[in-house]
Formats: sequence, C-alpha cells, structure tokens
Amino acid sequence: MSSKIYTLFVKLTITVLLVIALWLVVPIALKKDIGNLSDWISSLSTFGTLVVAYMAFKAAPKWINQKQEEDVYALVKELILDDFYQLNRHWTSISVVALNFEENLELLSDDLSYFLTKEECDANLAKGRENSITPAFIKHKIKKIEKLNGNLNPVVLAASAKMLKEYPILYKNNVLLWIGANKRLSYDLGQITHADSLSTLLLLSRKIKNSMSIMNKNYKIIEDFSSNLTDYFDKKS
Repeated sequence: MSSKIYTLFVKLTITVLLVIALWLVVPIALKKDIGNLSDWISSLSTFGTLVVAYMAFKAAPKWINQKQEEDVYALVKELILDDFYQLNRHWTSISVVALNFEENLELLSDDLSYFLTKEECDANLAKGRENSITPAFIKHKIKKIEKLNGNLNPVVLAASAKMLKEYPILYKNNVLLWIGANKRLSYDLGQITHADSLSTLLLLSRKIKNSMSIMNKNYKIIEDFSSNLTDYFDKKS
C-alpha cells in the first residue's frame, strides 16, 4: 500500500508543477485572468488529499489480510520450529532414565544406586515442574492463530492433540517415579511403601515409555509433514 501512495504522491507533484506552468503560460497566451495561483494549488491539494484517503480506504482490507497472514505465519513458525521441539525434547531429557529403567534393573541390579542418584531424581522433579511449554501454552497459541483467521493443517492439529494428551500422563508418572526412586535411594526402609516398591516403579517406567513413544511418533509427524512452513496452515474460507 505504501508504494501505491508514493507513486500517487509523485503523480500529484508532477500535476502541481504542470498546473503552475499552465497558470504562467495560459494568461499570456489568452490574455485572460484565470485566478490566483494559491487558490489553484489549495484546491488541487484538497483534491489530492481526498484521492490519497480514498486509495488508503480501498487498500485497507487487503493490508489487514496481509498483516493477519504475516502474524499467523510468525505464530506457526514458533509452534513448528520451536514449541513442539522444546516440548518433545523436554520430556525426552527427563524420561531418559525411565526409558532404560527396566533394562537397568535386569542387566545391572535391583539396587537403584547402580544407575541412578538422588541428585538426578531431584533434578528431574525440578525440571518437570519448571516446564514453560505446557498444553495451555500450545492451545493458547493455536487459538491466536484461529482468531487471526488461520487454521493449522488437520494432520498437524491431530498430531498436536495427541502430544498434548500425553503431557499430564508423563508429568504424573515421572513425578511418582522420581519420588519413589528417591525414597529407595535414601535407604530409609521405614518410608518405603507399596507405592515405592520396585514393581510399582517398573510399572511407572513402562507407562512413561509408552507415553514417550506416542509423543515421539506424533512429533515426527509434525516435523516431517512438510519442508515448507506455509503448508502447515491456511486461511479460513
């Protein structure tokens, strides 16, 4: 829109110069009084302002649509390139020990200290509670895209929903696993209950493994959907 206004401004400037030239030449040629130059320029300026305002009014809907599309693109870019990646990476880093929990029990020992420390349990608990990429955060961003007249591709939206569905399951099972493992590592037998038994911790690790499998699978769907970000969304009809 700015380029059109600039072009119009140049044309109006040329027109003003032509009017001045005519105002100087015509009276000499016709020997007639055609009015005051300032009145001509004032009238022409008013007309030019009206033309510019009309052009801006006509171009406004197109400009708004273009701005909305740019804003949608920026949000989609954040979601696809950053948010989903950070979400998947976050839970992968927390669950890495849980993913190998069963194998470590079988290959090493049922003594958790052979492959786990209290510090690792505390660190994983802290990381799980500090995550900034939550389902509410992702859903809010998708809602913003919709309000800007955009739609995520249905395939991407479905994969996103499946990832977010696993979030609370991962959170709960990780918290229970790390608290239970921490108690066992403290060697305070009086504190150990059925919830902290090896069989319970093993079950929790299997649930985490299943949830991470679902999350990884759907993240892969989103990541590999297209090499072009514009394919991830379209405008509402």
